[in-house]
Amino acid sequence: MNEFLQDKQFLFQLDNLHNKKKYLKMILMDFQENAICEIQGRAVSGTVNVDGNSSVRRTCNFAMVFKTEEVSDPINFENYVAPNRKFQLYVGIENPFPEYQQYGEIVWFNLGLYIISTYSLSYSTQGVNITVTAQDKMCMLNGSVGGTLPASTIFHEKYTYNDDDTITIEYPSIVQIIREAVNHFGEEALNKIIISDLDENVRVLVDFVGENPIYFNETYSDYSFTPSDRFFHKYENGDPVGYFWETFTYPGELTLSAGETVVNLLDKIIAVLGNYEYFYDLDGNFRFQEQKNYLNTSYTPIVDLNGETYFRYFNEAPAEYSFKSSQILTAISKSPNLNNIKNDFIVWGTHETASGATVGMRYHVAIDTKPETDGSLDWREMIYREIMRDYTEGTSTSRYNYYQAEMVAEWRNLYCPSLVADEENFVTQEQAETALKWRNKWNELYPDTTWYGWNPDVFNAPENLNYYLDFIDSTAEVGKYSVSNIGRRSYVVNDSDVTSIYNKENPDVVFIEASRADDREYLYGLGYTNIFQFTGELSDLFRVSYQGKSCYDVIREALYQYVSTNESISITCLPIYYLEPNTLIEVQEPNADTYGNFIVSSFTIPLDPISTMSISASKAMMRV
Repeated sequence: MNEFLQDKQFLFQLDNLHNKKKYLKMILMDFQENAICEIQGRAVSGTVNVDGNSSVRRTCNFAMVFKTEEVSDPINFENYVAPNRKFQLYVGIENPFPEYQQYGEIVWFNLGLYIISTYSLSYSTQGVNITVTAQDKMCMLNGSVGGTLPASTIFHEKYTYNDDDTITIEYPSIVQIIREAVNHFGEEALNKIIISDLDENVRVLVDFVGENPIYFNETYSDYSFTPSDRFFHKYENGDPVGYFWETFTYPGELTLSAGETVVNLLDKIIAVLGNYEYFYDLDGNFRFQEQKNYLNTSYTPIVDLNGETYFRYFNEAPAEYSFKSSQILTAISKSPNLNNIKNDFIVWGTHETASGATVGMRYHVAIDTKPETDGSLDWREMIYREIMRDYTEGTSTSRYNYYQAEMVAEWRNLYCPSLVADEENFVTQEQAETALKWRNKWNELYPDTTWYGWNPDVFNAPENLNYYLDFIDSTAEVGKYSVSNIGRRSYVVNDSDVTSIYNKENPDVVFIEASRADDREYLYGLGYTNIFQFTGELSDLFRVSYQGKSCYDVIREALYQYVSTNESISITCLPIYYLEPNTLIEVQEPNADTYGNFIVSSFTIPLDPISTMSISASKAMMRV
């Protein structure tokens, strides 16, 4: 039925038609969404409004006219639009292309499934005129039509009263909570509730807490407390060692009061999960899913980070629609926010040392120019030497003096390239002795990699760092916002939930209790190959990790928010009936100086014969 939606050339020609003959079609349904009758007519006026930022994604209002003979019982038409009725709305475009007649004389575009809010009906010699205002099925969840809780309701626990007067408490998964709430309070059929990107069970990060190190074999099927050629994966107290396979429950209490709605419940769940959305799609299916974010989650040792590591550009994702060579644009405007630009990011957090003391930590990333080096020294060492000369001489000649206080206090804890005292390059005897210990440890850990001065913990355990400095010295688009180009614009975060500078990639191992053999086979089916079954005697050696957010993660999110002008555009164009919100479009319009990819946030589709479509979108320059 919808094969034409895959034919890009046909859609391109249809979109570019300036004179389109339009029709409307309503398929009226009962409450169980069984078709009752179909009404076709001419579109007189109206719009379909689509907002990707709203739970009620689609609303419509329109007027159409049809001949009395087009319905079997026009006098009792009210029977078809009673409060318990739903309808599927289509807009039809007459197909004028002989070479594409396999798609039919009229091409019908699905505009969504709705519940009528108000309507009016009149009769004239021209036919029956009907005016309808409607919204998508989210009104069944937000209290407009349904979805209101009649009493205070606990969602995070289930109580079972046993025959022996005891009570068993179960903790349902978040998937169960969503499905049962939408089904029970929103009267949505279970087969129309689609929850994706969210599992009943999840991996929960686990730390090893034994007093002595533990060693695993290659496949993590066995362990030993003594290292050998067979047992070589080593973990010490406090090391992340893998993941527990647990039911993904809501963390904490989830209780709603009488009068609150299912939408209130879903919003609380998203506040915990983060990057998720829920809505009703064109076919009336409830969807709960993760939003596209294009995150680059691969691990890079902190000493190897470069400017491009922080960013993943949107040109890796295909645009759903391109205005590059389209002739359907009639107007475009843009509104950049220059005050949004930042180029100096500092994140503060705290972490606990091995002795139990709590210390502050700082990660500083700037869009700035790195000094040139011959490769034998890290570029930060060149900055350190410059600012130390100013520091000792009381001068201010280095362009990097902004970083003086933090570098003087912290840099020699991370890097010292000399094994002898070197007053010229600001290396004390004590620092040289420490550097010798670093080199010896480095040679043990990384015998095939030349040591240039790093504390091996920078490479091996960046989560233990208290300080790090990095520059994004990029020739890409972000480079135009560098400190040297526009001056320093700082953004500072102080977050107690940040517990490390940089989290190293965790071992891809799943720990399950030996009694859960069925889970083992299920996990193999999901593609997990390293599965360790432990018995009760080992239970005390593993605990859920206390690892929180990292400074690196916070900075990547800040870069996404503040290394752009948050440019928004408004487009007026001929109608595109198959566009969806929260998707990428490509715009190349030299007259408006507008280029690049944009994320569609909302749009309005006209249903009358002559009006144009309006689209609101925001610039999708990069995602971190």
